[in-house]
Amino acid sequence: MATYLTAELRDEFENNGVVVLRQVFNEHWLSEVESAIEQNKASPSRYSENLRGEEGNGSYFNDYMNWQRIPELRDYIFNSPAPKIAKFLLGSQRLVFYHDHILCKDPYTSKATPWHHDQSYYPMDGEQVCSIWMPIDRVAESETLLFVKGSHKLGYFMPYKFATELPYSSATDSNTNGHSKPQRNNLLFVPRPNIPLSSPPPRYNEDPLSSISQQSQDPLSSLTSNPANALPSPDPPL
Repeated sequence: MATYLTAELRDEFENNGVVVLRQVFNEHWLSEVESAIEQNKASPSRYSENLRGEEGNGSYFNDYMNWQRIPELRDYIFNSPAPKIAKFLLGSQRLVFYHDHILCKDPYTSKATPWHHDQSYYPMDGEQVCSIWMPIDRVAESETLLFVKGSHKLGYFMPYKFATELPYSSATDSNTNGHSKPQRNNLLFVPRPNIPLSSPPPRYNEDPLSSISQQSQDPLSSLTSNPANALPSPDPPL
């Protein structure tokens, strides 16, 4: 077992809903994912979006469920440290992979990612779910990922559409793949200033890191896995 997978790390994940692991993925995996992103942007799927804000010249590209057609992405999912990390943090012997999700923001992109709970977008219920977010670019700390500690214990929140930043009109909107999902509350997720953020916020302008969360916020790139009792998935177990 990797030395960074400790009982303290698992406790932190359980209590805060997020942990930061540095230098976990080596240059090989960074290069694999970078190649996968370039292939994805050159040949996006039907799920892709290329969003622009009201200001700036940059765009915000996102796409998902491409691992079956991009070999580098499949290699990362099944052969990188990612599945071992997820198994350890969830205390599981078997995982079912749900989907990959690539998000890229060009420089000077004003389009923001709405605050949200990842879980609210998934066609599944339960708490044994984790996302692994791995950046490949260095950016300023002011532009990095932020989390609200403990937000995974607050229940589900109404999901937003990233394009319009408005809530979905129904639980069976197109991005839920036709599966309805009961919302434990219909509140929008807008953190108050007195809710403590992770301190200090994850820094990836110094070295590559991965952020593993149960409820991630403002992801730029994430890979997600869930246990075997999730709603239908044709994907093989890890």
